[in-house]
Amino acid sequence: MPFIDLLVGLINTNLQQKTLTDKRFAKGDYNGIAMNVYRDRPGGQQGKQSLPCIYLEGQDAKYVGVDDSFPIIIYHKLLRNTTQPAKTQFGDGNKTIKATTLLNMLVYADRARIRLSPEDLEALVLSGLVDEVPKADYPANGFSTIVVYHMETNFNAQGIFAQEYQNVDFFLKPESILFQITYRIESQYRKDCLAICGC
Repeated sequence: MPFIDLLVGLINTNLQQKTLTDKRFAKGDYNGIAMNVYRDRPGGQQGKQSLPCIYLEGQDAKYVGVDDSFPIIIYHKLLRNTTQPAKTQFGDGNKTIKATTLLNMLVYADRARIRLSPEDLEALVLSGLVDEVPKADYPANGFSTIVVYHMETNFNAQGIFAQEYQNVDFFLKPESILFQITYRIESQYRKDCLAICGC
């Protein structure tokens, strides 16, 4: 799906401005789409470690994972995109595309600082996950709909940690919260109306 970075940014902005507005979340770290970056294991151990990072233009990768200097950290992982011609009433020559993007939102928080249970924090985050994106916020002309759906939440912190931190010793503290929200974004757009070059 085109403009996925902008749509994820819109989700983060919505969370910051509408639901995570309490001062407990003010110094949170809200990030876009991350990927696993690999590095050599310390101490001459064999193999590679992976860590979640984002790339900022003109800079090195920025680590966006578990860090207790922030009360809350959010980042997203792109899982897959699918596209197909949209069914249209008037036969536009298959210029209208229906796109579905599946993502994970990873949420880390320090329970002692935010004073919420994992379940309450999840409910708060889900309440700020935009449903239908307002047309005024569409990232480009050509979109006719953009809708966000929550699919499931995984609270298995150890399993999530193993997925995000390969070959890294488990370092979550007892007061750490780590969960993963799987969501999808569905959109329809006219492929002949998008300008994505960023020129």
